[in-house]
Amino acid sequence: DFTFLSSNWVDEDLPLSYKFVYTVGYDGSWTPVADAQDSASYDALLPQGLPEDNYTITGMTVVYDFYDAYSSATDTTRVLPVKFTTAELANISAVLTQEALESGDPEASMQIMGATHKSLS
Repeated sequence: DFTFLSSNWVDEDLPLSYKFVYTVGYDGSWTPVADAQDSASYDALLPQGLPEDNYTITGMTVVYDFYDAYSSATDTTRVLPVKFTTAELANISAVLTQEALESGDPEASMQIMGATHKSLS
């Protein structure tokens, strides 16, 4: 798990909402980990980075105010490859996806499937 944390944002036009996204590589496409929310933190399952980028993933928080004006901040982290066989990874993915669906968290199940897909690619 990776925790997006975006504290200490200030704006006169409350409330603030936070959207967390990431990109693998530098192709410019951003993948959201959840819909915009009131919480300034979010736990996410990220896919592994690309070997040619030293397994680096860029995360971004976009903070919106009441009028949808926004600002953003980015940071990087490394997500190394998992050391599982394809069968082990498929089993882990199935169990985690089922747990996420049973808990009523479809966003988490999408993260699990995305991370698994990137690990197999």
